Amino acid sequence: MKKIINVKPITELELQFEDGKSLTLRFDVEALMHFNEMDGGMSAFIGEKSMSEICAQIIFVGGASNNQDLDINEARKIVSNMDIGTITAIINEFTEGMGTAQSEVQKELQKKLMSQWLDKIVK
Repeated sequence: MKKIINVKPITELELQFEDGKSLTLRFDVEALMHFNEMDGGMSAFIGEKSMSEICAQIIFVGGASNNQDLDINEARKIVSNMDIGTITAIINEFTEGMGTAQSEVQKELQKKLMSQWLDKIVK
């Protein structure tokens, strides 16, 4: 029996900033390995972290292979200047890049995002 595996390309996301600079994020196996080494990895992904902290971690692991100077604090500074739509888009691209195995994580993140967004509107 012959089996065929369709190869999906690595997801790359380019963040373009108002000052003309850009940062390319690669959501590949290396990024996933770095993510799994951080704060409990995927199991802690949804936990008590805010969406902005999750996004900062995604930017850190996705940008680390292209930008050795990027650290988690710099990623947090980047996220602090983003609107909720941009944060959501980055998180969605990351979870989609991880494939169908992460669909449950993506569903939980969407619930959490809606909850945090509604909390901000109500306040």
